[in-house]
Amino acid sequence: MLSTKTFLSLDFGSGSLKLAEFEVAETGGLRLKQFGVRPLGLLGSQDAAREGLLKKAFAELVAERPISGKLANVCAPGYQVFNKFVKLPPVDSSKAAQIIQYEAQQNIPFPLSEVVWDYQKVGTTPDGAMEVLLVAIKSDLVESIFRTTADSGRSLQVVDVSISALSNAYRYTYGQSSDECVMLLDIGAKTSSVLFFEKGRFFCRSLNVGANAITQEFAAEAKMAFAQAEQFKISEGFVSLGGAFEEPDNQRQAQISKIARNVLTRLHIQINQTIQFYQKQADGTTPVKIYLAGGGSTLPYTAEFFAEKFGVPVEYFNPLQNVEIAPEVNLDELQKTAHSMGELVGLALRNLAECPLELNLVPKRVRESQKLEMKKPFFVASVAALVVGLFALGWFYGNKMVAPKKRALSEIEQKIAQLEGPSTQISAEKSKISKVQTELGQMTEWVGERFLWFDILSQLHQAAAETQQEASEILSADTGREIKAGLWVEQFLPELPDMEVGLEEPGSSSGSDSAAVSAMAMRRMLTMRRGGGRGGGAAANMSSSYADLLKMGAEIGGESAPANTNEIREIKLICKGVNLNQLRVTANDELAFRFEEKIKSMTNLFDVSATGLAAQSAMTNAYANTFTFNVKLKLKTPVKI
Repeated sequence: MLSTKTFLSLDFGSGSLKLAEFEVAETGGLRLKQFGVRPLGLLGSQDAAREGLLKKAFAELVAERPISGKLANVCAPGYQVFNKFVKLPPVDSSKAAQIIQYEAQQNIPFPLSEVVWDYQKVGTTPDGAMEVLLVAIKSDLVESIFRTTADSGRSLQVVDVSISALSNAYRYTYGQSSDECVMLLDIGAKTSSVLFFEKGRFFCRSLNVGANAITQEFAAEAKMAFAQAEQFKISEGFVSLGGAFEEPDNQRQAQISKIARNVLTRLHIQINQTIQFYQKQADGTTPVKIYLAGGGSTLPYTAEFFAEKFGVPVEYFNPLQNVEIAPEVNLDELQKTAHSMGELVGLALRNLAECPLELNLVPKRVRESQKLEMKKPFFVASVAALVVGLFALGWFYGNKMVAPKKRALSEIEQKIAQLEGPSTQISAEKSKISKVQTELGQMTEWVGERFLWFDILSQLHQAAAETQQEASEILSADTGREIKAGLWVEQFLPELPDMEVGLEEPGSSSGSDSAAVSAMAMRRMLTMRRGGGRGGGAAANMSSSYADLLKMGAEIGGESAPANTNEIREIKLICKGVNLNQLRVTANDELAFRFEEKIKSMTNLFDVSATGLAAQSAMTNAYANTFTFNVKLKLKTPVKI
């Protein structure tokens, strides 16, 4: 919870900028002092132009009304924010943060170094699993929000997201819990949000349908500019009720009413899919009531459309129901936009009390800078007081304390001289301990490497077995008879650091005889053979698709980096399989690809970015019993030798 006399709520939507100034009323609740809205047009949803548009709109709103608040809470637009609900297994609270960090890395579609992200626990399932809401936004977008508020002389305190602010506003307005499911539908310019409230639980999802779609389709059909089409939509547009209802005489009204109905129908389909997902994944029930919010819900007959589609009561969300209105506020203008001020109320509540959802996407750097600025006056005053106090203390006690301090210093120096001998001995012993620890660490590493080769061979063996089993099942199902696929590793070749050994064709030779002898000594001819299969047949050339496969593998492998002089970094496999091209021309390709996928799943052993199919070993007869392909393995942890 934040606290100040007056504070600003800013909703940086994709279609408009909404501003409201609040203060804490004498009753302890919120009081609205000022508000304003500025449309941003189609450019408002284009990141390259947004910052300039927002700064201009913000400056205009502040210039038109007496705004005194200097602290600002901002809501980022829904289309720029990633959000997802994840379920975590029951774990100790000390490990929850690590698991959430891992889930964020897996689910957020950007590197965590490029985003600002936050999370909050929102509930617990009956089986004890923890439900967590993850949100994230690109760092450069947050920096743009920070610059917009800073250029206006305001201090950014909170960067919230639409779903969080709406959830807090809804619970403040209608209470914390409801035994029946209630749905809040917020229709924005570019995206829409669906929120479910049921028995104290909360669930939400963002949909990629917004009111701008109506304007864009109408502008294209009526051949007019977006701004003109938007103005016509606001002043004369409505949602067609369809069926037996008579169309208006105005042709453009008829056009936009049909377009609005089509867009809302697409939105209705996505909402239905979301309800089904909510019921299956979150054990929710069907909504018994719907609240409409957002600027996109202002078209006449929008409520009637959704009431017809869902068969439940539909009302407009009133986030100002429990908010006092200052006398200077224009009530007529407020009534037009009240239902779209949910985010503004939710942002203001962050300054009033602890909220159910308290997400904050302000970068850590900005937070630390703000804390330092707030503490700076106290720090300066403390330093000044300390200096004055020390000066007075030194002036008053200087003569009486200097002599005793000198005697004490002399005694301390004598004691230090006596301790210098033992100190030298202790340093020598510490050096020995450090050396022993280093040797112990090296021995521990060697012991670990003893088991690495066993792990590699075991997992390769399992991958080959699973590959041929899956291939057998697929081919048997396709042909209607029992087919046995076969796959094994013909040669297992660790690449030694003191020579270069390529994946060569069987029977070919390269390099010096001594290098070949050393390679053979190290390879040990490790093989894994499983399965049977069918071979034989007339001579034919190998399929071009398999050649393409191995060319692709060569591109994946690339040129090997120079090996360390005392490490094994790569392993080369020469693999063979039972030739299945008589059954299906792509059967050998599929077997090789499937084996490659199995190997790439071994992320604990191999660097998958440099692991894959390598250069081809020629097979001149497509009806031979076997075919050959090569695999390059890049060890995730090099083995020292």
